[in-house]
Amino acid sequence: MIEELYIATATNQQMTVTLNSGEIITGVAEVCTDPERAKIRTFEGLVWVPYDDVENVSRVLSMFH
Repeated sequence: MIEELYIATATNQQMTVTLNSGEIITGVAEVCTDPERAKIRTFEGLVWVPYDDVENVSRVLSMFH
């Protein structure tokens, strides 16, 4: 799951993160120096999500360049 976040960050892919609380966050992962949280840019702004709260990560793959 954390690997998916790293891949999405490296490839600048949009992703959907489902949290343990049921909340769904959609955005683009950004490089983060905090070893315990992911940094996600959403339409509303930046969101910091603790890795322990992440239940599922889905990357959105673009078929067109």
